[in-house]
Amino acid sequence: MALYFSQFRWGLFSEAPPGDADFKVSDPRHRHNKDADNLLNMNCNQRSAAEVIRDHEDFLRPINSATKMNSNFNVRLVVEPERRRVVIVMDISGSMGSDNRIQSLIGAVNHYIAFTLETGSECALISFTGNPTVLQNFILVDSPAVRRQLMQSVSNLTAGGGTCISGAVQEAMKLLGEDPTSPTHRSSGQILLVTEGEENEDCSISLDSTIDAISKTSLRVNTIRFGESADMRMSLLASVTNGSAQFIPVDSNLAASKLLLQLTSLQSDLAGVNRTVVLDSRQVPSDLRYPVEFDVSARSNLVFSLFLPSDPAKVGSLRLVLRSPSGRTFDCSGGSSAVCTVDAAVGSVTVQIPDAEVESGKWTLANLAVGLARRIRRQAASQAQIVVTGDPFGIFLTDTIVKVSPNNLRMVKYDTSINVYVNLLPKSQVLNAYQMYARVTLGGHTEVARFCLLKLKHEKGHYIARVPLYAVQKAGLYLVDVHLTYPSSMVVSAGSLTVQEEDPNFDRRRIMPEQIVEVYTKEFIRSSKILEILWYPVEDPSGLLPPKAEVPVYSIRYREYGGNCSTANGYDYSFCPELAVTNQSSVNIYNQYMALNEPLMWISVIAISAANVSSLPSYRFSIPPTSYNDYFAEDKKLWCELPKSKTPNNSLDPTVANDPNKAKSTVDSMTKSSPRNSTQAKSSAQLNVDLAWLSAGTVCCLAVLTVSAQQWLIQ
Repeated sequence: MALYFSQFRWGLFSEAPPGDADFKVSDPRHRHNKDADNLLNMNCNQRSAAEVIRDHEDFLRPINSATKMNSNFNVRLVVEPERRRVVIVMDISGSMGSDNRIQSLIGAVNHYIAFTLETGSECALISFTGNPTVLQNFILVDSPAVRRQLMQSVSNLTAGGGTCISGAVQEAMKLLGEDPTSPTHRSSGQILLVTEGEENEDCSISLDSTIDAISKTSLRVNTIRFGESADMRMSLLASVTNGSAQFIPVDSNLAASKLLLQLTSLQSDLAGVNRTVVLDSRQVPSDLRYPVEFDVSARSNLVFSLFLPSDPAKVGSLRLVLRSPSGRTFDCSGGSSAVCTVDAAVGSVTVQIPDAEVESGKWTLANLAVGLARRIRRQAASQAQIVVTGDPFGIFLTDTIVKVSPNNLRMVKYDTSINVYVNLLPKSQVLNAYQMYARVTLGGHTEVARFCLLKLKHEKGHYIARVPLYAVQKAGLYLVDVHLTYPSSMVVSAGSLTVQEEDPNFDRRRIMPEQIVEVYTKEFIRSSKILEILWYPVEDPSGLLPPKAEVPVYSIRYREYGGNCSTANGYDYSFCPELAVTNQSSVNIYNQYMALNEPLMWISVIAISAANVSSLPSYRFSIPPTSYNDYFAEDKKLWCELPKSKTPNNSLDPTVANDPNKAKSTVDSMTKSSPRNSTQAKSSAQLNVDLAWLSAGTVCCLAVLTVSAQQWLIQ
């Protein structure tokens, strides 16, 4: 109830004193205004907060004053450990020896130890095959020497053996002070678990019992499944401990970079305010026969790192030179220096750029030991990994909440609502306009949807999006990740979504379009007769239109001040008069507004799908605008730009996908039956066709240019 009251106090367009004012008080200034257009009246049938409390069963229930209550309380003092503790648990089973997986693991963990692990924390290392091995008990990370000691232990790992995850997790629990046979909440700490295999059947300890035991503790487990064969129960292990679950495919040469990115992005709650993130990561030939360019924008703590775990001694023969965008050089060709650290023991070279010399733009890393002829003819036998890290301006804040809700459903129906939330905290540190999208995968490897998260104008730092129901209606475990793309790159897990069974009667055409979250005023110019409003476009969910097509109709409804289009549950703009209709995500309502004699009014926008299903009305918006914040001051390109996906985010409904005439007739019938579409310009379907032809022509031109360039190089 406290949550509702806090929302009421932040209600939009509040025209009254706070909602907890009692209607029986003598001072009229403190009486509840039932006509105010705020969330309290809408959700509580125009009752004040005092009336809501007074009518609740908890308030009305009689209290027997003679009842005796036990006044003895058991209090246990829980002391936060003096230092933060983290155990890194690594899978080195036999299958890790293929596809450079063990080298990728070594490079990623060593980079985490070198640059992400907080100074002053305690770290322990465990590797496991059929049995766990404690490589390093807890050690205080207070110097570069300690970090090198930890990195050396990791660099010596080799692959071979079975996969018993449960034993390794229980060993980590013991190091953190918990007995797996009698778990308690007395210890705290974090486990970072990286595995690429499935638990062997002959393991002496049950993984399910281990998950049950650790769920009864205060320990947190963050898991990374490195490959499709990794045990699916890793997501459950993370979920029951309020940790994050990540998945990384190993079917590409970017696997090492992705592993490092995910490991660094975890930056657990135990890492305090450590904000270092990966700005760039890639694999290159170990001799750097070609210079490598990086487009970097960072505020401080900019570090370029090269890892060569497969041949550590070889880093001593590299003559690396890093050139800044302005031409300043950082020379590491002579070995370690004030800015360069060459460590042949672990196979790494790091270049720490002084904060005063950090620049935005293209940085170039080259190896002076490679001659021109050697660059062309010689093929490198191994791969090195280059990682750029730094503290970019405006990344996710330390207390940010990222989640999918609800996260467990028996069945997905056409009217189910599943949302992804990002709440940037603390609010006082939210400075930038962020750009992010969510990605949903089935079982962590098959992408089923990706969609933008949109910022709520009236709630600072709050982003939200609705998960497409057609993408998650089948039974299974879905993992949801949020990808921050501006002002920096970062991936954060929003958790998992479990759908227990599939609805046999699921009909995609009955899905309600997503509710429009914000409406803005773009321009209000009386001399030009312009009062243009716009909103975030809504994707059509019916499957009757091509992928990513916008809904064909928007209906703009209005309510004048003092007007009445309410229901028993409060105001519902679906019952309000229609002001305008459009097939675009903006409309000029100047003439309609003037015809009504310029009243004070509120408007709401409803999206209507190709199957003629209406969304919920959007949040209300005042006309005329009451403040500058009501104007759309942001560039539309900052809404969200989705990267291309191999898996379509939307697809035609299977009942019409194989029959273009049926799909066309369905849309046409709706268009003809609704007069509001008679003035539409080119339809969304036609626009998608035009764009498809344009894209095809562009691809052909690029292909011709590529072939010509290759022939020129050969000559």
